Amino acid sequence: MPKERQLIKISNVLLKIAKKFNLEIKIVEQTINKNWAKLVGERISAHTKPDAVSYRKLLVYVDSPAWMQQLMFLKEDIIKNINDAAKRQIIKDIRFQIGDITKEVETPSEEDSKNKGEFRPLTKNDLTFADEVIKPIDDEITKGKAKKAVIKYLTAKTKK
Repeated sequence: MPKERQLIKISNVLLKIAKKFNLEIKIVEQTINKNWAKLVGERISAHTKPDAVSYRKLLVYVDSPAWMQQLMFLKEDIIKNINDAAKRQIIKDIRFQIGDITKEVETPSEEDSKNKGEFRPLTKNDLTFADEVIKPIDDEITKGKAKKAVIKYLTAKTKK
């Protein structure tokens, strides 16, 4: 008698794929970027933009020297908020740098319009990330299905 298979969450599968192909840091970057306003608050978010993570150090662009100075005092709290949200230590330090903090304008796709209550708009970062995740896959059919799964995962609204 065949053994019944247990269902596995897509997030667990994607995490395993990301770890296998050393893309876990991209997931961290996307998650921080997506949740930045929740992690630091609307006021700080309006003057900052997270960019990249390298060796557990987060690069954050800031729009003025005054805000950069203020953020130096808040650095430990921001690191704690990020790590608490991740339920593990993913960031050890933050480097603030004056730079462009223009936020991307999200444009809803046709499918998002049909399922307005179930999905959030797809961003250019989402597509770039999906392409990076599937790049190591050789089989074109599997690659296409994996890209659809990644995009669906990235655009699904989280339950509150």
